[in-house]
Amino acid sequence: MGSAVFAVVKMMPWANALSICGSVAASLKPGQVFFAGFDMSPATAKAVKEGYQELVIDQQPYLQGYLPILNICLTKKFGFSGLDINTAGAFVDPNNVDAIAPLAAQEIR
Repeated sequence: MGSAVFAVVKMMPWANALSICGSVAASLKPGQVFFAGFDMSPATAKAVKEGYQELVIDQQPYLQGYLPILNICLTKKFGFSGLDINTAGAFVDPNNVDAIAPLAAQEIR
C-alpha cells in the first residue's frame, strides 16, 4: 500500500473498509448487485444497458435550464410569481434507456 494511501487509512479507518468493498464490487458481474444512481450521462446509460446499474433518477437538465428562463419571461410579461418545479421525477431503467440515451448524450436528459 502506498504511503499516501496508508496515511489516509490510518487517519480514517473506514477508508480501508471502503477500499475492500470497492475491490469486491469490482469483481461482481452484471445483475449480482442492485445499483441505482442519479444524473443521466452516456456512462450511466451504458451501465444500465450492460446491466451494471438498474435505475437512474433523471434530473432532466434541459428543463432545469429552460424553465427558469420561461419563468423570467412569464414574470416580466404577466407578473407571474416564481415557479417551484421538481425536474427530477423521471426514472431511467433497462426498459427505457434506449430511448433516453441519445438525449443524455446531448445533455437534454
